[in-house]
Amino acid sequence: MENKRNFWDVILEDENISSMNFLIRWNKGVPSFALSKDTLSNHSYWVTLFSGIIVGKLLDKVEFAESSTDTCMAILHKFRGDTLMYACLHDFDEPITGDILHDVKYNESMGQEVRGLLDKFIKLKMTDYTDRLLTNTEAFEQGSFNYFSDLLKRYFVDSFKGDFGVVKSVVKLGDCLSSIFVLQKELEMGNIHPFIQTLYDNYINYLKRMIPIFSTEYQDFLAKYGMANDSAVQNNLAEVFMELNKFVDNKLD
Repeated sequence: MENKRNFWDVILEDENISSMNFLIRWNKGVPSFALSKDTLSNHSYWVTLFSGIIVGKLLDKVEFAESSTDTCMAILHKFRGDTLMYACLHDFDEPITGDILHDVKYNESMGQEVRGLLDKFIKLKMTDYTDRLLTNTEAFEQGSFNYFSDLLKRYFVDSFKGDFGVVKSVVKLGDCLSSIFVLQKELEMGNIHPFIQTLYDNYINYLKRMIPIFSTEYQDFLAKYGMANDSAVQNNLAEVFMELNKFVDNKLD
């Protein structure tokens, strides 16, 4: 009978997790300083930090809000936790697929077909991955495994359900800010390659498009739980919205 191991031994020795330390996100072949060191785990850290700052501001002092109830607080704390965990894991499919260029996934001729095939492939491989982890984990430690497995299945296998839209919209902001951060460092270091400036401009414009989408998702989330008319909650959203728009507008001037 095959020996099963401690959950943390399985996780810490896992190739997919380890490879996040070495996978480089930018594979365009352009000479670079900062981009050449931007690994998947490095990127995930910045996405989690920036997403955490946004969600932290959204929930600042909400315990004193008029609509604050135990149920509402539980929902908001879950929103915070889900946002931070998804920020950590949002690119966990890339150790499986490798870094696939934006032009491949979003080209006008076949991009939609490519993304559809990729989604099917990722669902299949992620299911195989979680099944393999389960096989190697001792039965009495499968509580931790089940939590980790459920997160991966929720993000990459099952259709997005519940409040995942608002979680995803916050993480997309953090994701975009992380890319702007590393591209800005590249420009500050003197990289004058036109591709770097084009990428930077594209991410600034993408962030501008994402801000109102995020705001709408969050308003829908608040309305769903009866918090849309709370002044404290709305003030937090207004400040986040204003700060992000001011950042973008300053970059576009």
